[in-house]
Amino acid sequence: MHAPHLTLTLFLSTCLLLRAAEPAPAPPVLDALPQEIGQFYIDANFVSCFSTAEERQLVDLALRRGGTDQSPSGRLGMVLRMTQRLRESFHEVDPQFVRWVGGNLKEDGQMIQAVSVQEGANEIRVTTQIWTVAKERSVLLVSQFDHQEEALKTLAAIQQGKSRTEVHVWKKHGPRWLRDGAVIVPLRLGK
Repeated sequence: MHAPHLTLTLFLSTCLLLRAAEPAPAPPVLDALPQEIGQFYIDANFVSCFSTAEERQLVDLALRRGGTDQSPSGRLGMVLRMTQRLRESFHEVDPQFVRWVGGNLKEDGQMIQAVSVQEGANEIRVTTQIWTVAKERSVLLVSQFDHQEEALKTLAAIQQGKSRTEVHVWKKHGPRWLRDGAVIVPLRLGK
């Protein structure tokens, strides 16, 4: 397995181990980031990989209505809490033009791996590699939630597919780091 794929596998296995409250090593790129930025990528991957589009829509509806009287437990409860943190991680420059909130409501999910980090004054740019998680794979991962070895095999298979690169810009807003809603997509010029 190539080093970037190993990093993503370790990253996502951290997500799986979170529910068991067992310690797991963080990938080196995440160690270089402030904790709240690293947590964003853990949350985004968990929500996208271990919930279906329909579950994400229900969670979104519950959060738009101000939460739920009784938070669900288990996997869906984790999805709800992580989705709430994801929503709080964005700085919307123009909410009518660029919105991430619906980003996790798409039919297909996405798996994000932080590849490199560039730090500046009050700004961090995280270059990421992103794989699409088809609806069928999401359903399979949900069914494998309690079977880490099987889930890791499915995640590794997703990593063998085509990916794209995005650059996420994080800016310091008071004591918090917030991600810009827009992303930078580097263009690949052909011959």
